[in-house]
Amino acid sequence: MPLNPNDYKVLIVATHGYERSELRVPFEELKKFGADVKIASLSSDPIKSWDNGDWGDQITVDYLIKEINVQDFDCLILPG
Repeated sequence: MPLNPNDYKVLIVATHGYERSELRVPFEELKKFGADVKIASLSSDPIKSWDNGDWGDQITVDYLIKEINVQDFDCLILPG
């Protein structure tokens, strides 16, 4: 039996310069389905995207990478 999307815990690991579409599209789509999506990075400061040859928007970091317990998540996304 498939899991209910509301039960999904997803972790996205990224740093400054992530490709905007590779983080934002899965982040927003999974949120629409009700998944609990968190962002982890090397610093707790918001991270900036790279979009069409220039710095883009920012996203808030929820966890430092060193704080992650992989057993707390069902899925890992690594934007390219």
